[in-house]
Amino acid sequence: MKDAAASRVFPWRATVCAIAVSVGVFAVLDSLGSGDLFLALGFAALYLVGGFLAYRDHLAGLVLLVVLFAMNAASFVPFYDRTSLPDWFIQGLFGLLNLAGLVAAVVMISRRGQRVAYR
Repeated sequence: MKDAAASRVFPWRATVCAIAVSVGVFAVLDSLGSGDLFLALGFAALYLVGGFLAYRDHLAGLVLLVVLFAMNAASFVPFYDRTSLPDWFIQGLFGLLNLAGLVAAVVMISRRGQRVAYR
């Protein structure tokens, strides 16, 4: 019965890691057209390191991802230059991906505290 209960739990860790990798790849692909490749590679590396640490269940990785997701979600509206409908769509998708990652990482941090409290 223990396995049946575990299978019904939403996979927050896998979600956070998948979103971190997706946002890192998206940042690199988006920078290919703008020319800020080194900056994008730096942020992609931070996302990948945070995703790896979150996968290994380290709090530092989750905190790093929360900061990165929140920073990108907060800067979505005022700082991105949108010129066409596809640009709005792509940047909107990027913003939603960051919001979903932020929510998933915060849920993982809150569940981490509950897990420690019940030991």
